[in-house]
Amino acid sequence: MHRMLEEFPDARTGLSRSERQILDVLSEGPRSPGQAFVACAKFEEDIWMGDWSFWMIVKRLAGGARPLVAAEVVRDGERFPDGTLTITDAGRSVLDGRADHLAINAPSRWIGGTQLTPERQWRWNGSSLLRT
Repeated sequence: MHRMLEEFPDARTGLSRSERQILDVLSEGPRSPGQAFVACAKFEEDIWMGDWSFWMIVKRLAGGARPLVAAEVVRDGERFPDGTLTITDAGRSVLDGRADHLAINAPSRWIGGTQLTPERQWRWNGSSLLRT
């Protein structure tokens, strides 16, 4: 349950744990989607997500008004994408706590039965959920 709560946006950066881990990995340098997935999996105590769940998060980070990830990839049918993922300047700003992902991109998504929207934001501060 605690790991699930970490998927709510962080109170300071607006990043979920999975989003932060992806940006942490990419801050070390560009990687293929497969390399980034394997590197992110090493941060988990137990298996948390599959490659397609990971890819959905990457796509979300690569969208928005100020993308946090640049994705230069090719999809070949049902295979996992190949190419290069790179952290953007906006991604570095958010990762460093100088910007807030929710403020600059206003993403909307569901976590369990809770819809997160710009008008209905929940934040995780490490010990409790805060509605902002």
